[in-house]
Amino acid sequence: MFNFLILLQLYLNTLYMISETDKELEFILAIFKMKLVSILGFAPNIRMCGNCNKTEDLEFFSLKQNGFKCNICGKQDTSCIHMSKSTMQAIKYIVMSPPKKVFSFNIGEDATKELELIAKLYLNDKLEKDYKMGGKMQEIILGVMANILRTYAIYRFME
Repeated sequence: MFNFLILLQLYLNTLYMISETDKELEFILAIFKMKLVSILGFAPNIRMCGNCNKTEDLEFFSLKQNGFKCNICGKQDTSCIHMSKSTMQAIKYIVMSPPKKVFSFNIGEDATKELELIAKLYLNDKLEKDYKMGGKMQEIILGVMANILRTYAIYRFME
């Protein structure tokens, strides 16, 4: 059964990070988005290439195949985004860690930009909606939480 409390914990931890830490808002929201889609059942494949099952040289993130791709397969997929090793490790950590600890890491500026792009595109792809980042922080968080509640209501209805 779907555990709504995990979503609530992620949401509350996100609000805490925004209000009580000096981490950049965009970084916090990128982590939130990637963890959110993972909790909702859209966790990306982070263990191996989604095409050839190779576990080394994972340098691309594929929106089409929902996760990592190796250097060779990634160059053949137009939906792939090249990522640094730091970004790859950050995505692995976000997907695998519990919501309570998901914000307990830092990465460099370039890796942060990559993570922000991947998280935004992946969330938009999975929830089939384009969230604008130019709006107010509250609108962003409330918009995402509205989709969480909508998804939960659909899930409950299907039970």
